[in-house]
Amino acid sequence: MNFTERTESGLNPVFFWNMTALAGFLTALQGVMLRFSDNYLVTTIPVYLQIAWAIIALMLLPTFKSAGPLWVNLAYVILTAVAVPVMLFDDNLLPAYLLCSGTFIVYLAIKQARQVPGTFNSVPTAGFKGPVFAGKNVAEWLLRLIFAVYLAGLFSDIVSIRSDLMPEDFSSNFFSINAPVASLLVCCCLIAGIYLRQNLVIIIGALVNFVYLALFIGQFTSPVEGAEFFSIISTGGWTGLAASIAFVLVAATDWYCNRRPVVQTQLTSLPTLASDDRSSIAAFPLRPVEMLVFPVIAIILFFILVPHTPDREQASNAVGHGDIETLKSLVKRTPALIDNELFTQAIGGRNAEILTFLLDSGIRPETLKLDSFDVAQLLQSHDLALAKRLADNGFDFTRTGYLRHIVSSNSSQYAVRNGSINNQARGPAAMKFLLRQRTDCGKLLDEFYLPLDESELNSSYRFSNPMAIAVEKGSSEIANFLFEEGFRIDDEVLAASIATSNHAANPFKDLLRLTGNSQLKRPLAFELLAPDLDVERADRFLDMGISLVATDSEGNNLFHHLAAENRVSNAAEHVLKKALLAGCNINAENLAGKKPLWIAVEKNRVQSFALMLKLGADKTIRSRDGLSIKEFCEKHGYITLLIHLE
Repeated sequence: MNFTERTESGLNPVFFWNMTALAGFLTALQGVMLRFSDNYLVTTIPVYLQIAWAIIALMLLPTFKSAGPLWVNLAYVILTAVAVPVMLFDDNLLPAYLLCSGTFIVYLAIKQARQVPGTFNSVPTAGFKGPVFAGKNVAEWLLRLIFAVYLAGLFSDIVSIRSDLMPEDFSSNFFSINAPVASLLVCCCLIAGIYLRQNLVIIIGALVNFVYLALFIGQFTSPVEGAEFFSIISTGGWTGLAASIAFVLVAATDWYCNRRPVVQTQLTSLPTLASDDRSSIAAFPLRPVEMLVFPVIAIILFFILVPHTPDREQASNAVGHGDIETLKSLVKRTPALIDNELFTQAIGGRNAEILTFLLDSGIRPETLKLDSFDVAQLLQSHDLALAKRLADNGFDFTRTGYLRHIVSSNSSQYAVRNGSINNQARGPAAMKFLLRQRTDCGKLLDEFYLPLDESELNSSYRFSNPMAIAVEKGSSEIANFLFEEGFRIDDEVLAASIATSNHAANPFKDLLRLTGNSQLKRPLAFELLAPDLDVERADRFLDMGISLVATDSEGNNLFHHLAAENRVSNAAEHVLKKALLAGCNINAENLAGKKPLWIAVEKNRVQSFALMLKLGADKTIRSRDGLSIKEFCEKHGYITLLIHLE
């Protein structure tokens, strides 16, 4: 036999099948992790490895078809694609499916590799060309395809960071500041690597991108404000993460194919093999008995891994999907399913038929523990007849927090602009219903002037009087409605009127008086430092007799409050000068032993710091550690404060 020795770009099929077996093992491992682990990162990264390797297997199908053995590629691509509809159909099936499909791929790849004779060691890849715009061979095609996906994720991130969707407090985040520069550097590195065909450069760029994006995604949560922004950012970040993994896999495979000297014999290329040898290699590697065993094993694993859905979860799913018939059959079998959790879920689902069924099924009102949000949804998203039935059965709608929450949610500027969010048209009807319930129970409005209870301490409002809540949030319509219902104008309404920027729309501005009959959390004088207050309005409020020397429960006076503010109003200096004349001490210590100027230094409040220096605050004070203001600012890098200190 004559040997011909040559070096060319090629792919060792055995190497590729071994790598596919490894990918199959990771797929099976992910199936196990999904069943027993809740760690999002651990259970997600294998998905991107699978998708990246499936793309490679798909793009190499023409190469393997020309050589003969394409079963491993075809099976891996199909099984990866089927995982998506399996997940959409029932995500409880996904762990068992991934374990079975991954195990099958491992076995198939190993069997296929054993069919290849030792004389056959490479499939040429240089001859396979993709589209003209995509490069010379399959590797370039893949790299440019992945780069397009990477750019899509990058574009969504950059646009989101520079759009109105970004919350204000995110503008100083490390990633929002450095994302454009970091992304540009990584992008340039990847472009250079792809077009210069330097796989090492591609791998370095991809790894840097992977580490950066892993930290990038880890910074994010999804607060109510800015949830849409964080959703887009996270999606773009995960897309870039997947692209990074795919870059490394393709570049490493291409490096192996191009750098590995392939010593080939005349029997190297499958088309030159004898027909019997060629057909044996191209044949499906599994015997009929093996094909029979795998479905049996898969069925057994499905029974083991796919958990039986408990009745509680089935009932929850039925409520979520509005499946009244399934819910009826479950409740008939297990009446105890009807409880507070299921009822509150039904309220959120806005399905009147299901709520009616739960009420008809004899749910006991005393077992319900509806919070203010649940009651607001019930009253504003459903017919009030349902709430009336619940009240007739004994549920107590007289809690003061219920009305305050509805007033707050319907008065907010967001609700005014987007009435559908809070069903604003139903807001007044809901308020009337709650007030009628209180009247029927003989409860007076005086309870609304008592301090907030513990369940309301972290709410979106700070006043007890619902009318003050409406005034502060700028809703004159709701404020007028509450006034007509008998709510009084007290010091809380006065405080809200001072603090609101929408003073022109305040229907009570000519009725405001200092009454001394409310449970204010802080002195009225503190409201005079509101950012939008002007000198003329400040003087008008001061003429009512507001004390400028009052302190709060922590011993903070007007200057302590100023020190904590981010922005100083135009009227602040005017008000503070009057406070000094009234005897308010600019250098007084609060109960924690801190002076106003030092609080401004600690919080790096530049405007407050500058104004207090101008008004004569003592700048020789020191911290408990003995640091002067200058030393403290130098230690923490507060350069702007140092400039004002000079």
